[in-house]
Amino acid sequence: MIKEIHYRSWDQFKTQFWEHLPTESRRGKGDFVFRGHSNSAWPLEPSFTRAFRDAPSKALQSFQALLLKNFGEDVNLSGKTFTSGKPFLKRKPRERWAFGQHYGLPTPLLDWSESPYIATFMACEDAFNTIVKERMASNRRELNALSDRLSLFALRKNVHPYTADWKRMKVEFVDFRDIDNPRVRTQLGLFTVLPTNHKTLDDCIESYCRGRAGRKLSVSDFLLKFTLPYSAVFDALVDLELMDITPRRLYEGLEGICKSAKLRTQISTFS
Repeated sequence: MIKEIHYRSWDQFKTQFWEHLPTESRRGKGDFVFRGHSNSAWPLEPSFTRAFRDAPSKALQSFQALLLKNFGEDVNLSGKTFTSGKPFLKRKPRERWAFGQHYGLPTPLLDWSESPYIATFMACEDAFNTIVKERMASNRRELNALSDRLSLFALRKNVHPYTADWKRMKVEFVDFRDIDNPRVRTQLGLFTVLPTNHKTLDDCIESYCRGRAGRKLSVSDFLLKFTLPYSAVFDALVDLELMDITPRRLYEGLEGICKSAKLRTQISTFS
């Protein structure tokens, strides 16, 4: 099972998080990547799997191929060009998935950030949108009464001495920051790709560790889960804005500016 560490507040998270990450040195902090979920019950499941959960298993690969084909055709019809000048349909499939991942396309990729603060912002932003949309709370007092929690996953990267383990699991780490994909760069992002016989990364890692009990491997050697209450969302977003971790910085162009203005205005209503 995944080891879960629960925090009561944003301040507790800030002061204790790095102590709970199993690293032997400051440099070891870079051995992890992070992903935030606005709902702590959600598994590490690619968006494609979620979107086509009811589809027959035998048809999933053909649906993936059709989705990627339709995406490429629509990109070409839109007239969108990229700085490299390479035709979109001639890019490798994973490059095309990576472009779509940050714009709402269901993909077989899971995106991660090298910054736990950026990953936490993603979870807090989604959680705050849920709070506002569903009117779970309209002020700080009501917010503090919420029992819902968000989560932050810490995943050990493909580094020594775990490289062979990731290879046996058939989990791939893919970095596309060298292509003209601005959101991947601003979010310090990279991706993982699951083997076809697993729907979630949690299940993949747990299955692998169960099969190698003799080596005394545990899930926490690869993956940890931290949770925060929704009551921490307000303080986190205010603090992260002071770090310049905002939609304006993480989403390029006018979309990011508009998202940032909206979020700042909504936060100001929580007195």
